[in-house]
Amino acid sequence: MNIKRIRFYGLTDLGNYWNENRVNTLLNKADDDLSMDDMLELNEIRKIMKYFKPELKNTQKYKDKLKSCREKLYKNFPQIDDSNINSYFEKITFKKYYTDFFEVIEKMKRYKKLSSKGFNNLTHSSDFSIVYIMSCKELLNTWGQAIYLYLEANPMYIPIVLNKYINSEGFNSDWYLPKSIDNTDNLKNLAEIYVDFPGANINVLENIAQAPNFNNCRLDDYLKYKAKKKVDHFNEQLFDKNSGIKHTTIVYFSDDVEWFKVKEHDSESEIIISRKWIDNNLDYPTLLNNFIYLFGLTDVKFRSGLVSLKSQETAIESLIHNWTTNSYRNNRVFEEEFALQQMLMQSYYYELLRHNIRIEQICEWFFNTYIPEEFNIKGFRFNAPSSDSKYLEKCRNLFSEIDNIIRQFNLFSSLGNIDQDLLNFSSTPVDISNVKSLIPNKYVYANKKDGKVVIYYLFSDQCFTGLAVKYNSKNFLEAIQNYKLKYSKIDEIDKAELDYLIQHHVVFNENDKLSLNIKYVKILREIYDHGEFEPNWYMSEEMTPVLVAMEEDNLIRYGNTLLSEPELDFYYYTCNSKKFTNGLDLRNKYSHSNSTLSEKENESNFYIVLIVLVQLIIRINGELCWYDEQKLYKDDKN
Repeated sequence: MNIKRIRFYGLTDLGNYWNENRVNTLLNKADDDLSMDDMLELNEIRKIMKYFKPELKNTQKYKDKLKSCREKLYKNFPQIDDSNINSYFEKITFKKYYTDFFEVIEKMKRYKKLSSKGFNNLTHSSDFSIVYIMSCKELLNTWGQAIYLYLEANPMYIPIVLNKYINSEGFNSDWYLPKSIDNTDNLKNLAEIYVDFPGANINVLENIAQAPNFNNCRLDDYLKYKAKKKVDHFNEQLFDKNSGIKHTTIVYFSDDVEWFKVKEHDSESEIIISRKWIDNNLDYPTLLNNFIYLFGLTDVKFRSGLVSLKSQETAIESLIHNWTTNSYRNNRVFEEEFALQQMLMQSYYYELLRHNIRIEQICEWFFNTYIPEEFNIKGFRFNAPSSDSKYLEKCRNLFSEIDNIIRQFNLFSSLGNIDQDLLNFSSTPVDISNVKSLIPNKYVYANKKDGKVVIYYLFSDQCFTGLAVKYNSKNFLEAIQNYKLKYSKIDEIDKAELDYLIQHHVVFNENDKLSLNIKYVKILREIYDHGEFEPNWYMSEEMTPVLVAMEEDNLIRYGNTLLSEPELDFYYYTCNSKKFTNGLDLRNKYSHSNSTLSEKENESNFYIVLIVLVQLIIRINGELCWYDEQKLYKDDKN
């Protein structure tokens, strides 16, 4: 007979199952009739009851039932030793309870009678996996050496322990590693064994190749190189055998269009840009503005389009990509936009060369001429590479100049002026994430706890499952905008999420009628779509009270950097390996004199460096325009 057993997967998991009648049945069952599954179900009951609402937990009925479950479990759970642990494990027929078996052994301190022999006996069971014991710290340390030897003999399981350092998303927050494994020598040895393992998974090899060295996991460059070579070899074989579906994008300039035109064909896109517009508008301010209004490198509020956002990802992308905690989540939307902007930059560069204009010259003009003349700010200096420099030298030169510009703006935002003697005196590099904006509270972000949860509940298609089915809506926002929702009609499965939105004043429940807090939602929508919101573009007397209320509701936090956080992530992705293990690391590649990149590779990278530089210029220009307006406002008041 199939019994539907109680199971607790997590606080918000829809798979949780609770049945009070089932609890009573187990408590009334004779001790001699209790199976191993029954005893482990009592453990699940205890776990799920801990998350009952406070009004239930405070009742005597709850306290008595919780105590009865514990007493019945502890009274009947068998004595465990090396000789019988495997036979008791194999008595479990409900596979969801495998972890409970070891949890109870740990809680009852039955591990004290166990040794490596007990672990070795367990490995004879085809149902056993070390994942079932990863949350049991004392058991892990008891069996540590045996587990290590087991992994050496069975390399396919090595990623389970390596994930703590190479892919923390694959290592549960309540898991541990035994001391005999969690050390530099043994972790490195296990990684070496896995890299040499013929059945190694390409995603794990990629994680090893990109693994950051921290704490006890320190893999040498040669090992990472070996892992990368295996990944490259696998990819070559894969793409040789699979033709796939190709889509081509072509960018060119033409006299036949007035501005910008896109033509779509079956497997090809044509992006046609007006040559007449370029020929008739060769002044440097317009040539720079083309990056905003013609190419869309940023929007009109100077927000970069080259950012990776959670809102861009599809549900399947996180499964397809081998992203870890230390990965830049270069989703499909980002990759397509990045490729397009590189093509646009290259095409624009060659188009301007027809007029003997180089984009580096325009950048030099911006800092050396435009800023002092337009804003009366002295001290910015930029030296463009010469026209006859090879691309290798151009990349090196531009990265050096970008570093100098970052240092110069940092000094200006800190002191209000640029002292070149002070710049020359100080050789300390400036991290761009520490460069402050001139605009107070320039950026508004979702608070890492409540704000991000609220945004998820509003816009995600992975929650409010009851509403999604009933109204065929992709998310809660769509449902409440298109239908007159009543609180009393909301399915119980969706109530916890709805109550959370009401608690944070994002949704109102007035006389059972649900409505949106439109002022909140507009700001949250901007954050969802762009990764940030910039209040300085709006009337402060209208915006300030809303932001104050949202901060009190723990929904938002402020940022005050030159670049927004998504833009900083793009900078780190392209320029260095400070934050991401899968980045391009271009700045570091060009900081060494022994670069082995081909001139073709250097040219491709050159256009990326120009993108980074132009983004920086657009943001600095926005800052100085705001700064200049504030000075004019103060002068008018005086």
